[in-house]
Amino acid sequence: MTDPRDAALQAACPVIAAPRHGDLPPMVPGLRIVAAANGLFVQVRLPWLDCLQRCGSVDLGLPLPYGTLAPWLRLSFGLIPADLLRQFVAQARRAAPDETAAAIVHCARTGTLRLAACETITADADHVVYQPPLLAASEQVAVDLHSHGDAAVFFSPMDDADDRAIKICGVFGRVHSRHPEARFRLAINGLFIDLADQWDSAIGLARLEGGA
Repeated sequence: MTDPRDAALQAACPVIAAPRHGDLPPMVPGLRIVAAANGLFVQVRLPWLDCLQRCGSVDLGLPLPYGTLAPWLRLSFGLIPADLLRQFVAQARRAAPDETAAAIVHCARTGTLRLAACETITADADHVVYQPPLLAASEQVAVDLHSHGDAAVFFSPMDDADDRAIKICGVFGRVHSRHPEARFRLAINGLFIDLADQWDSAIGLARLEGGA
């Protein structure tokens, strides 16, 4: 590349081809795009996350000489701890009918997780504006949580606009019922992957389980 700006962009988000006969080369923490015979994929490596997800298709009329890939999602801590999710359900019940928010924070130095309640700026039954938790240099938000009080669960256009980082996003609703509703998705800079079909391998709380 002749322009250093293009070189900087390529360094920040490299593009590689999927090997046809071997494994993907190791990657440093960050994000890269992988072109495969069966689509375009985004690969992310963070202290708590290792994932490969499809982000685009290819014209099957143009056979590419690359390997094929299958998506994966691997969390360094295994399942999202059920006790932290139950703690958030309790927080949501206390705040209802207003919405509330919290974050599950991962520490790269120790490998531990903690639930950090977000400071509410304004909230009612339809929205919450909050101050994110303070993080140490070795910490990242792994799971972003908010509640819908006694309403149903869904991700709103406002949620879509807010979820532009790399994190798992969860929303709980019907929080006063015995079995609150919940939805989770993986957000990768505006790409959203619903985790309904990966619940048992990623979410450490039985589906629709509200508490002990």
